[in-house]
Amino acid sequence: MDNQYFKELSHKKIVVLGYGVEGKSVVKFLSRHRIKDILVFDEKSKDVELKECDKAVLTNKEEELKAFAPDIVFRSPGFKLARVRRILPKSEISSATKLFMRCKKGTTVGITGTKGKSTTAKLIEAILKLNDREVFLGGNIGSSPLDFVDELSNDSFSVIELSSFQLMDLDEPPEIAVILPVVVDHLDYHESVDEYINAKKMIISKDSSQLAIVPARETRIIEDFKGRLVTYSVEDDHAICAIKENSFSCGESLPSFDLEQLSERLVVPQINLACALSFCFAVGLRFDIDKIEKTFFKPEFRLQLVRRIGEIKFYNDTASTNPISTIEAAKIIKEKYILICGGSSKGLEYQGMADFLVKQKNLVKVLLFGQTAVQIETALIRSGMTHEKISVVETLDEAMNVARNDCDGIASIVFSPASASFDQFKNYKQRGQVFNELVEKWPNI
Repeated sequence: MDNQYFKELSHKKIVVLGYGVEGKSVVKFLSRHRIKDILVFDEKSKDVELKECDKAVLTNKEEELKAFAPDIVFRSPGFKLARVRRILPKSEISSATKLFMRCKKGTTVGITGTKGKSTTAKLIEAILKLNDREVFLGGNIGSSPLDFVDELSNDSFSVIELSSFQLMDLDEPPEIAVILPVVVDHLDYHESVDEYINAKKMIISKDSSQLAIVPARETRIIEDFKGRLVTYSVEDDHAICAIKENSFSCGESLPSFDLEQLSERLVVPQINLACALSFCFAVGLRFDIDKIEKTFFKPEFRLQLVRRIGEIKFYNDTASTNPISTIEAAKIIKEKYILICGGSSKGLEYQGMADFLVKQKNLVKVLLFGQTAVQIETALIRSGMTHEKISVVETLDEAMNVARNDCDGIASIVFSPASASFDQFKNYKQRGQVFNELVEKWPNI
């Protein structure tokens, strides 16, 4: 641990912006290292109690924040960089992620992409444990890496899920960059597509010692990359790790695998498995599906089988907040199913998803609700889906009622919104909890 750095911090005026998961972890971490005079700014401060540090001061007033004139600001993801720079133009801007990278030991595996980060992080965690590595899991998946940074050794692996919000101002990339396909997302947060793509690029180091595991077609992210590159694909057989002779292969050092079979067995999209297997190959680890299956548990709300009632399986994929994730979920479902979509808009387009869903012969009906319902309906009709296969309702509750009346011959009901949740719910987790409650009310057959 860099003691000199903490000595420097102890003489600085510090602000923590936002008191959610990351903000609390920053306050706790600084407090552990005897830095306690901190100003916490949270606009929902009426609902906040500073339990992590008794000397920290809380405010929700922007004028008090400006008057404090901090030397360094630890930004939570909810605070846009542009806003922080506007309010506090003279302050150094940091974050929980940047603080972790400054203080950590061992090897950090940073995982980013538009969708599938949490699932891939859990897969890589399981692979590392199978290979007897000391591994810690954190980041956007739910816990801050600052919570375990003091436990790290030089032999530790830290698997960190990194969103574009966390990457935007990252100045010290991880030793291993794992990248999933990047498509347009979060345009409700980022000012442009270019800003979103540029945020993802921050995971790539200019240091030639970095290892990057990247989709074969993702050339935007790795421009001028100088390190070791391992490419993967489930379509392009020119990648280092790719489908060759109907099996996914990375070369002789790792066995070939039937990706479709692995996908059905773990209920995980093939692209996530391809990425994790490529990591396995790149780092020189072994992969044993029988052992992985016993230790790998998908993150909650990622195409999660929540219940079986009679012949019907109910899948909760509320973490699907964009079209690409719903496409990946639909690829896994092989039996006849009803799909429930909809929610708040992030400025995304749904035509590609609609074109894919129309070709799904086992998709019996699409139920739409929320702010994006009409937009998705329009895209589906434009792709050739008949009006009879689509129902538009106001709420998730109503969608479940329609599903109950139209479930004859149906094997699965899949809730994969392809949209954010903020039109009718606090967040995607609350939306998932509501779906689970509605499943519990479903009459037993």
